[in-house]
This record gives sequence, structure tokens and C-alpha cells, in this order.
Amino acid sequence: SDVYKRQQRRVREHQASGMADSDDEEMAALRASKRYNPQIKAVPAPMPVVTKPVSPVADPLPQSEHEDQQQQHEPEIDLAEHNLPLSFGKVVKVAAKRPVAETHAAFERQGSKTTSQAAPALTANEMMMREMMGGETGEQEGDDEPAGEAEGMDGLPISHEIHLKGHQRAVTSVSLDPKGSRLLTGGADNKVYMWDFAGMTSSLRAFRNFEPQEGYPVSCVRWSNSGDRFAVSTGDPRMKIFTRDGHALATFSKGDMYLYDPNRTKGHTHGVCGFQWHPHEKGVLASCSKDCTVRVFDVDREKKWGSASGGMGTGDRITGAGMGIIHRDIAVLKNKQGKKTQVTAMGYSPDGGHLAATGIDGSLQIYRTSGSFNRPELVCWNAHQPGTETSSVKYSMDGDTIVTRGGDDTLKVWDVRKLTKPLKVFEGLTSFYETTDTSFSPDQDVIVTGTSARKGANGQLIFIDRSSLTIKHSLDMVTNGSVVATLWNPILNQIVVGGTDGSHVLYSPQTSTKGAMLCAGRKARVANALEAALGATIYNPHALPLYQRSNPGGKRKRESIRHTKETKKPPMPTTEMHSSSIYHSFMMKGLTAKDDRSQDPREVFLAKGDKQNTSGAADNPWFKKGQKDYVDHVYAKNQPKKIYQEETKEEED
Repeated sequence: SDVYKRQQRRVREHQASGMADSDDEEMAALRASKRYNPQIKAVPAPMPVVTKPVSPVADPLPQSEHEDQQQQHEPEIDLAEHNLPLSFGKVVKVAAKRPVAETHAAFERQGSKTTSQAAPALTANEMMMREMMGGETGEQEGDDEPAGEAEGMDGLPISHEIHLKGHQRAVTSVSLDPKGSRLLTGGADNKVYMWDFAGMTSSLRAFRNFEPQEGYPVSCVRWSNSGDRFAVSTGDPRMKIFTRDGHALATFSKGDMYLYDPNRTKGHTHGVCGFQWHPHEKGVLASCSKDCTVRVFDVDREKKWGSASGGMGTGDRITGAGMGIIHRDIAVLKNKQGKKTQVTAMGYSPDGGHLAATGIDGSLQIYRTSGSFNRPELVCWNAHQPGTETSSVKYSMDGDTIVTRGGDDTLKVWDVRKLTKPLKVFEGLTSFYETTDTSFSPDQDVIVTGTSARKGANGQLIFIDRSSLTIKHSLDMVTNGSVVATLWNPILNQIVVGGTDGSHVLYSPQTSTKGAMLCAGRKARVANALEAALGATIYNPHALPLYQRSNPGGKRKRESIRHTKETKKPPMPTTEMHSSSIYHSFMMKGLTAKDDRSQDPREVFLAKGDKQNTSGAADNPWFKKGQKDYVDHVYAKNQPKKIYQEETKEEED
């Protein structure tokens, strides 16, 4: 197309100057050649008609020689070098991206490269077998890192880490919304912190924190399945629901603790240990408490309800702040002797058809949600040591495996189809907290939990292979502390860990997506030079429009002068008579004579008796004319003779 345009320009110039017709012949030869094929969509303007006939001329040179001559006489022009546009429309400058290794180098865990072992050398037989099976015999060309190191140790996303600080005490519960963009952390310092990965920078600061219930530590915090709200449970019997931004939406009611039968009250009477949203029914959650009950609530529906698992019935509506909360059902846990026992943990199955709960008596009881909650469907009475609090109950995605984390320093793996004996018992996993959690990996092949440690030891993160039921890897997470809450998000492929030193998010730049990677690669805002020079922040509230007076000399000023400290004091009694009116002076004389609030009452009382009554005034009935004793005339009729109390010997002694 460029050749065609240049030839057109030359033809126009020659025709305008009236030069020889040799150029017309050359143009005709060019059209007759095979390489005249302009690759343009636009139709060129019609050429002026040439009167002289043009005789067809054969192509003097082959196509290859034409191309060679074109390359010799017409060198290629680098448009980018001359800052020329490469396309039509608005040109967007794309910033050059830094390499992934350089972006996340500051958040790489110490010792992650040294602990990861390289692949062992292959023997001749192994190399031959791989060649026969079509595999590779060595590392791929161009790999900068050895095999196994990119995804962390043993393929786990633990090569990099960010540390979220904010809690003053241990983090007892963590939760990620369904999209993995916001993180909730609840701690023993009675506070809930909200973290937004998309809005955070590498400074790693929470955008909101609040205290859901004053004076009570947070036991559990969970996002709903839709991600538009979350619920928080504390040591208080009343749970609370908040909006996505952390504003209070509803409060559960407290039950009557003086009723012995828990079925007659519609709320928890003791602190809530934990809860979980229903996997499929929106607005339905189940909670467990130390009042020996597991209660099912519905925060969205009216009084009549029908569950997706087949259950139907009516519930009692409770008053909530902003919405109605319905108490749907209740299960009372009982021990082997038939007495009520405290509930320590509970969990839904993936399909929502079953609910597993553990008691302080060491039992593991499974209820069917579509049936009656009067008695459990499956029971294991000696699941854990009696008297210890089982802190976690988790189902696998296939619904066949249950993992329980006990306060007896054990983790047990159970087969739901055979609940009489655990498949495997892992001992020596110390737990000091009532909320020590467990979690499954996204592919359900790894079980992860945390351990507690005293001073001088480190809290560890334990990875257990589900197929072989062996400890796959252990990772030191908290120095001189404990690991309490764990969560492995399947969307982000990142592990959230809550401990005594705050929250940690483990990830791998090669296998993880979004989440911690968004804020880890975003630089914090550079402080202004003036702000750095001033140092501390200067607070001047009167400079803000909120505190400025729009009209200082108007009504506000008159009101402020009117309502001073002197005008707010109660009026003092009037003691002086200064008036020009005779009537006013007469009235004031009577008021001042009767107003004795400014004097001592005893002195006024005695003065009236000594002065006025001795002169014959009868306004004071306690005194009689000529008598100093104001009691004698009262008993003159019924007791003319005075009778005094006789003193006993004991009083004299």
C-alpha cells in the first residue's frame, strides 16, 4: 500500500508539471505486475484519465528482485523510535510492570528458599522411564527457580507473608467474604477489625474497627453466603448482625434464664460459643451456646418458613433492630445419663442436611436438619476427653469426613459412616484457646490447624495429608505465642492465620490470586515534606465549617449572653424592699417577713418563741404566752402532771 501511495503522488506531480509519459508507462507496468495488491479497505480516489493509450509492458524483473530493490532503496522506519502513533484512537501509556519476584520480595518469608529442597537427581533407569512415558528428564529451560520453590514448600502457598497488626490480644476468629476482597478478624480484645485488600497499600492498615459488645471478647465472626452482611458472637447471649461496612443491622434477643426448659424461651441465655451460616439457605444460621442448646434462626423470612432440605413449620418472631429475626428450631444436647451438657462447637454439612455438635462431656452428636431436633441421629460419646472443650468441628466437601479439634491437645479424623472409632488421632497438638480452629485445603487433600505455645516456644501451623493421614509439614508462625484461627480460602488460594501477635496471610505469587497480592504490590503514599517537618498533627476545630458561627452578632450571641451561669442559678430569696409603688411595697413586706430561707431555721424558730409569743402573738402554736418551754401546753389536758422516763441501772452504768 505504501508503494501504491508513493506512485500516485509521483504521477500527480509529473502530470501537473507536464513532464514525459514514461511515468505513465511505469505505472501501467506496476499494475500489470503480480505484486500490485494493496492491502487497504478504503477505495482510492479515481485517477485522471490519460488520453494517450498505454501499451502493456511486461514485468521487467521477477517479484523477488522487485522486493530486493525495494528493501535497498526504502529502509524501514521505526515508528516507536520517532514517537509516532502505532494505532488510531486514544493512545494510553501503559506503565512497565515490575517483575513478580521484585514486587513481593519484601514480603518473602525468611528461610523459605533454604528450607525448600530441590528435586533429587534422577538415575539412568528413572530417566529412561520418563523418556518412555513422554516426560521431561530435567528442569524446563528458562526457569529461574528450582522445581517446588515457586509454590512454596511442598506445593503449599506459604512462600510469602503479610502481617496485619491491630489487635492488642489474640485473634480468635477470621473470615473472608465470598469474593475474597474483605477480611474480618475478631479478637480477645473485644474488637472486630475490617481489612480491604483492594483498598489497602503496603502499609497494611484496617479501614474500620469497632467493639460489637462492650466488655465481651469476640468468639466468632462470619460473613454471610451473599457477602452483604456478617454476624458476630461474643460472650454475651445476644449476637449481632452488621452491614458490609460494619454498621449495626440487627440484634438477637436474650432468653429468660430463669426458665428451666430451654424450649420455652426463644434466645440464648448464656454466652454464644460459635455459629455458622447455612450453606444454601439465605439468612439462616445456627448457633451454639453454653446454655446446652443449638438454636436455628432466620433473619429474613416471615413467620411461616420452609427449608430447602425439606423441613417446614412455623417459628416465633423476635424483635430485632431493623429487621425481624425468627427462632426456628432448637436442639438440647444431653450426655449419656440424659442430663443437659454445654455445647462447645457446631458445624453444618456441605449440603446443609446435617448438623454436628460437640459437648463438654466429650460427645460428638449429629442431627438431621430436615427432621426433629429432639434426639441426634448419630452419637459418639467418647469423642474427646470429658471436661475439655472441643473447639472446632469441620466437614469435608464430600460430607464423609469430620475433623474435630479437642481441648485435650488432639486432632481426630472421623468417618461419618462409621462414627464408633476415629480414623486417626494426632496427639501433642497443644491448645490453650477455646476457639482453636481447623480448615481444609481447596482440593480437600490437606488439613491445617494451629498449635499453642508458651514463652520460649513458637506457635506452629500444622499441615496434615488427608490421604496418608500423616503430618506433611509444620511451619513456625508466631514467636513466643499461639496460633488460634486458621482459614484456607479456595478462591484466593491463601491461608489466613490468627494468633497472639495479630493476623498473617500466607500466599504464593505463582499460585495465589488477588487478596494479599493486591496490597503487597501497592506502594504506600509518600508523606508530604511539610507534614514530615511539622511532625504531630495540628488540631484546630474552630477552623472547620462545622464549628464556625455564621452570625456572631445575631441571635446566637444574644442567646449565649442570656444563658450564662448566673441566669441558670435558682433565684435567691428577696430580702430588701425597694419600690416606688405603695402596693408593691406592701406585698414585699409580707414576703420578706415570711421568707426565712436565707437564715438558720433553728434561730428563726427560737427567735419567734422568745420575742413574738412573749408579747402575746399566737402565730406560733408551739409557744404559750409567758412560757419558755414550748411543750408544756401541748400536754396540759391529757397529762397535766409531767411523767419522765425512769433511768435504769444499766443506763447509769
